Amino acid sequence: MGSGALLDFPLLTELPSSIREIRLIDGNPAYTKLYQSLKLSCARRNIELHWGISDIFAIEDTDLADEVIISLNLISQLALMNPKFNSPAAHHLAQLSATATRAAILIGDQSWLSYKPNETLWDEEIACPDIVRWEIEGMRQTLHDQWLWHVAPYGIERNDYGMIHDVHARLFLRGKTDAEELSRI
Repeated sequence: MGSGALLDFPLLTELPSSIREIRLIDGNPAYTKLYQSLKLSCARRNIELHWGISDIFAIEDTDLADEVIISLNLISQLALMNPKFNSPAAHHLAQLSATATRAAILIGDQSWLSYKPNETLWDEEIACPDIVRWEIEGMRQTLHDQWLWHVAPYGIERNDYGMIHDVHARLFLRGKTDAEELSRI
């Protein structure tokens, strides 16, 4: 979900050999040619690739159901894409709860930091103000990592400030999972 230009998509050789089907969903039809090219590469590896160009809120949850769902840099963009939608990030967490049968991987901005050179104070904007806790009902968080992504260094995109995103990656699992099964996800 939020597959975009596949910048964060792994090489097919990096995927476990057990993967036989991949579904990509994004809201931008500009990526259709890119997805068609990936479909040919997947076919050579006996992986069935499906993609959909759609507003994530217009898709029925039953159509999203899958074993493992990766929400990739999507959750913080939902309010920007759907400004009239009430609680888009909370809705997305509920979607993941309803659709991921085994695991959900949630990668997204928790906050945006802007700075000016030679100033010690930074401005912070919470990326998903409609959620207090990053939790998925019926699943437990087993891994968490975070990093700062210097998206727009000062003077590159804007001459008055630079932008850094505080990105978090979380793995949520449904049910009891042992170490061997976790290694297969």
